[in-house]
Amino acid sequence: MHYIDSRLNTELPTHHEYYDRNCELNYENISQITDFYFIAHLLNWFFAALIIRDYYILHFWSLLDEVIELTLKDIRPNFAECW
Repeated sequence: MHYIDSRLNTELPTHHEYYDRNCELNYENISQITDFYFIAHLLNWFFAALIIRDYYILHFWSLLDEVIELTLKDIRPNFAECW
């Protein structure tokens, strides 16, 4: 396929944001880590609250989500957080 299109033999650009590098709580750090994954995280919580509407199941869902992030932080470096 490289003979058809020379762009096929190049590596894809990767972007990894590390959220556990600088854990100081100030505006500069918060504005640097606010990206697509942060917005997706907030929307996940919001829509889960609208769909589930049960206090205990929603908290279990959130805890399970955080456990999944902790177990996958070696695979996805942006899952490593300061908390």
